[in-house]
Amino acid sequence: MDTTKPILVGVDGSISSRRALGWAALEAARLGVPLHVVSVCHGRGSSPAPMLPDEPAVTGELAGDHARAVRVLDDAVTWLVGRGVTADGSIHVGDAAGTLSRLSASHGLVVIGSRGRGGFDGRQLGSVSMALASHSHSPCVVVPTRAPSSARFGRALSNPDLDDDLGISRPRRVVVGVDGSPSSAAAVVEAIAQAELWDCEVLAVVGVPVRSRSELLSWLPESVDRIRLVRELAQRLDEGVAAVAAAHPGIRIEQSVQEGTGPEVLLRTTRESDLLVLGTRGRGGFRGLLLGSTSQTLLHHSVCPVITVPASEAAA
Repeated sequence: MDTTKPILVGVDGSISSRRALGWAALEAARLGVPLHVVSVCHGRGSSPAPMLPDEPAVTGELAGDHARAVRVLDDAVTWLVGRGVTADGSIHVGDAAGTLSRLSASHGLVVIGSRGRGGFDGRQLGSVSMALASHSHSPCVVVPTRAPSSARFGRALSNPDLDDDLGISRPRRVVVGVDGSPSSAAAVVEAIAQAELWDCEVLAVVGVPVRSRSELLSWLPESVDRIRLVRELAQRLDEGVAAVAAAHPGIRIEQSVQEGTGPEVLLRTTRESDLLVLGTRGRGGFRGLLLGSTSQTLLHHSVCPVITVPASEAAA
């Protein structure tokens, strides 16, 4: 994550996008960077060129969507500015996922809710968040619609009531999935950066598959037994964390090899954590971590926000 660039957040007036706005506000305030708020309306055959609220009124089927997007955007920016966050906004016509993905190239982080409505063409935002997780140029944060029951309200902004009605947690514990791949290495870097930002701890985990070889262990040599598997995964975990941890001696990092598939293990840990960080491509115990149904499981069922780190971050 480039902490010198502004943060991008997509809004559509839904509860989910309000929580995403609150999370983005906390992050922006902590980093001291501005927020750029985007609302997208859909028009058949329209282009994704930006439109500002003071442009001439549009007509036809797009008019209603545009008017709603203007209201949502104005409310969001007013809410942010009233709480001391530097913010501006823009309205775009076209596909929400494509618009946010394109804009993410000039932002350090993109934040979106797990489900939405209105400005995102009435779709469950899951389809947008899934596309962003795979194609965003910067790390992508998906904020769940519901708050965890143990949410600890943040106090990062000048107004302490910022997130009392949103259930946004100031991170105290960050979880990251590690499998030895370059993508997970980038996720470890992001997890430690978030922990450093919020002065919290990191839990680095890897899963030990427990089902049949045909289902989950096809990537392992035939001779590998369970004891050796656990030992090798523990070593992989240690190697995946050690280099980054050495450069951040002030961050407490716990390592854990847990029984279960990658998604099972990570979903369990989100119940006691505030942020989950993932690479967009994995291997071994996390093979296919962000592909198909596995991706949907993590992004739709995590009770804490999920950050996905793009492959470009791994290559950086």
